[in-house]
Amino acid sequence: MLWKDFLEVFKKETLKKQETQEVISQEESVEAGPIITIAREFGSGGREIAMKVSQKLKFDFYDKEKIVETAKKNGIDTSLFEQLDESKMDSFWLKVSPKEYDIPESSDSFATKMDNDKMFMIQSDTIRNVAQKGNAVFVGRCASYILKNKAKKIFITAGLEDKIQRVEKRYELSREKAKHLIQLADEKREKYYDYYTNTKWNAPENYDLVIDVSKTGIDGAVNKIVKYVQGTQS
Repeated sequence: MLWKDFLEVFKKETLKKQETQEVISQEESVEAGPIITIAREFGSGGREIAMKVSQKLKFDFYDKEKIVETAKKNGIDTSLFEQLDESKMDSFWLKVSPKEYDIPESSDSFATKMDNDKMFMIQSDTIRNVAQKGNAVFVGRCASYILKNKAKKIFITAGLEDKIQRVEKRYELSREKAKHLIQLADEKREKYYDYYTNTKWNAPENYDLVIDVSKTGIDGAVNKIVKYVQGTQS
């Protein structure tokens, strides 16, 4: 599918959903509940924290896989996903210049960039639509920026040693391999976020609450988030 064809199909799908949402909005008068976005360093336990927060508050949980699944269920043409090579899309960010975000000069790199752009557009549209209902927790996917005027924005960090130990245990890796994986994963997350938002992924000023899991522990972080969200709603 050519880029212009993708844009045309995506535009039609978006307009269709907007028209449907306008009807729903007119029929519903209940105010949407809170929205939480959680960005996290790799190995910090952020995804586990996000899941536990959603369970404790009885909110819906959305990660990358759930967002794509929801997009498909909500009427996005599934053919838009067929040509996306996620392994190339993921490794693409390691080839991009960290300063100017220059795209490597090759047809393969350009095609992969277009795949990333397609996925970002689809995910952003889905995140915005889902967020209209409220009572949701989003982890990653630039949701803190996409919903910056609506969400409680949380960033999860941890000390390097704690992250290494967590990754060693989860993926059964040596210390050196775990450390290397953490560096690569955070580099990709940082470049992805910075590229699409033009803001710094791990800058504290971009979040409402920054939590160091090395100080709070997983459950302590969950309780802190829940208390913060409930306090700001009262």
